[in-house]
Parts: sequence; structure tokens; C-alpha cells
Amino acid sequence: MKRIIAVILSMLILSGCTAAEGTEVRVDGEKLKRTSPIPIEIVKNTQENVEEENISENAKEYSPLNFDIQKSVWVSYIELADMLGSGEKEFSLSFAKELDRIAALGCNTVYFHARAFGDAYYDSKLFAKNELIQSPGGGLLFDPLAIAVRLAHDRGISLHAWINPMRCCSGGQMEKMAGTAIGDMFYEDSEKYFIKASDGRYWLDPANAECRELIAKGAEEIALNYDVDGIHIDDYFYPNAENDDFDSDSFAAYTGGLSLEGWRRENCSQMVRQIYSAVKNTDERILFGVSPQGNVRNNYDILYADVEKWCSEEGYLDYIVPQIYFGYDDPVCPFAETLERWKSMVNGDKKLVCGIGAYKIADGGELENDSGVIARQVSDALENNCGGFALYGYRTLFENDEQRLETEKIAVEAAINALNY
Repeated sequence: MKRIIAVILSMLILSGCTAAEGTEVRVDGEKLKRTSPIPIEIVKNTQENVEEENISENAKEYSPLNFDIQKSVWVSYIELADMLGSGEKEFSLSFAKELDRIAALGCNTVYFHARAFGDAYYDSKLFAKNELIQSPGGGLLFDPLAIAVRLAHDRGISLHAWINPMRCCSGGQMEKMAGTAIGDMFYEDSEKYFIKASDGRYWLDPANAECRELIAKGAEEIALNYDVDGIHIDDYFYPNAENDDFDSDSFAAYTGGLSLEGWRRENCSQMVRQIYSAVKNTDERILFGVSPQGNVRNNYDILYADVEKWCSEEGYLDYIVPQIYFGYDDPVCPFAETLERWKSMVNGDKKLVCGIGAYKIADGGELENDSGVIARQVSDALENNCGGFALYGYRTLFENDEQRLETEKIAVEAAINALNY
């Protein structure tokens, strides 16, 4: 391990000697210029995260890159769809541009949407390939996750693979997934393995042990085959189903004594615990994070996510990113009070990363006319000793020409740089 650190330090010295000219790196055969040498904070962080006693027997040679303070941006399937259809070279160039913009803002971490609807933006043996990267013969045209990981690390940016563990797609789309583990489940018995939501989409049922195992294996597959720094899931737990008795048969067979609501929460907790274990058994240095809704009660009463348990007990997560997408005067969940509530729930060595809804400054809602609100929330998160912040989403901040949004982006950059974390 000391040898690895020594190599990194040597690279630093060499890159520092040539920083004026830039250093060449290769991405999928293309020569790119690194705009600056690896920052010293990365080496410091690497040293802090590769202690010998913290490395499992299954750990890969790669040392995950994670920061004491996460300054994150979600890059969703919506942004990726605009880039994937153009082919490997154009995707590489487009995603490199995104990363450069994110780094210029002052951020150090990206949540990359690796699986959104049961379809993988990577080479998976369990889940169907996304149609934009699947060849006519069923193969992989190119591997977006592999490219994203290399490009991020070239820039000293941490990359967490973001998956929606339960949410899948419509019945017609599910039928096209034949030959994969998830597709075969659907064909075998969709009513046994899936929940059908009110919008016609199917969701893996966390009450089913085989579904939980598939979800955990999916996280393990990414952790084993890609040099990701983390695995990240968001708030798609139980769906809004067509009727509330979608799992009545499963619950009738349950004999543990919990109420229906308590049983559903325990199903989700088992799922989260299994993902965490799968990641840590692969390499315990890889972080696992969960991003639930910011409204605590919604997690319990609608999504059946026992977030307080996950924040307070061992074996569920390394960091939590509640989506506190509210203004300071919100009548239900005012930002400052909601942030404090989440802070009081997180203990041990887990970290609270404040999820901030940058998209709301453009959606005609409560934050649209509150100039500087996102920058203020970034400052509040960092000044209140959170483990960082995460901005949703990329498109609002970087792909909008409105002066209001440009002004907000400049304010966010200033807020990040002012605190010098």
C-alpha cells in the first residue's frame, strides 16, 4: 500500500513539473489534456482512506477516491440520453465537457446514473443493456460507465454509480429484456416478483427474497467490475401502486407480527442492508449512500423507508443524502429546520450530505424568484458541519441560457470557494 501512495506522490511531482503544458492521458484511444495536476487534497484523501486494516481481502488494486467533504452533482439518465445516441467518441467528449464544468464549479463528486429502469448503462450479465448502447445483435456498442469512471478519475473526481434498485419499465419494455436475470423473472411470474405502479411501470418487489438478491448482486457486479468509488441509490422504494393491496398475498404469508406498514419498511431495510453488505464484501473502501426524500414522514408513510434506522444503526449506509428540496419558508419542510432534523438523526461514522434542489429555480415553484437561494443552502450545509452537499441536477446549472440561472451558478461557485473545503 505504501508503494501505491509513493507512486501517486511521484505522479504529483511529475505533473507539477509539467503543469503549464498539461499532461496527456488516453481515453478510449483519444488523447486528452489534463487541465491541471492532481490536487494535493486527493493524495491526502487517498492516504486517509487506504489504511491497511480497512482493506478487505477482496479489495481490488484500485484505491477508491472519496473526499471528507462531498461536493456532488447528480448526472441523470435524462442528461445521459442526450449524449449516448451519438456513439462512443461523442459520448466521451460530451461527458468530459460535463466533468470539466462540474470541476470548475468547485465540485469533486459525481453521481452517475448507471441504472434507471432495470436497464444498464454498463456491461451487465443481470440487467438488460440500455437500448441506446445495445448493438443489433444484443452486444454492447460501448460502455458509458467505464468511460465515465476513467474520465472522472483523470480529473480527480470521485464517481459513484447511481442505481434505482426497484424501479423498472413498462410491460412492453420488460418483455424485451428476455435472456437477462431480470427479464427471465418477469417472464417466469411477473405477479410474484414485481409490483405494478399506477403509471404502468413495474417495480421489483422487496418482499421477495430473490428480488432482493438480484438487487444486491447488481450492486456487487458494478463494484467488482468497475473502479467506482461508491454505489448510490435514491428515493424509489415502494411505488404509487394501482391499489394498496398489491402485496396482500405476500403479507398474508408473513408470520412475524409486524403491521403491513412495518413489514414493508422492514422489506426495504433488508434490501438496503443486502446492498450495503454486497458492496462491502466486494471492497469495504467503496462507499454506499442512500438519497431518500427530504420529508421524513413521506419516507415512512409513502415509500416505507426506515431512514432513522439506516442513519443510526450499523450495516445500512456510509452516507445519506436527503433531498431537502425546499425553500426557507416552505410551510411543511422549511429548509433550515429540515436540515437540523436530519442532522439529529445521523450518528456514528455516517455522514449527512445535504441534497439541494437546484432544478427548482427553473420549475416555476417556490424557489424561482428567490435569488441566491441555492448558494445560501450550499453555504448552510457546509457551515453546519455536514459531510457535503449534492446538487440536482446538472442540466439546470449548465444547460440553460437564462440569466437568472447563470447568476445562480456564479453565486453557487462563490459559496463553494468562499468556504475553501
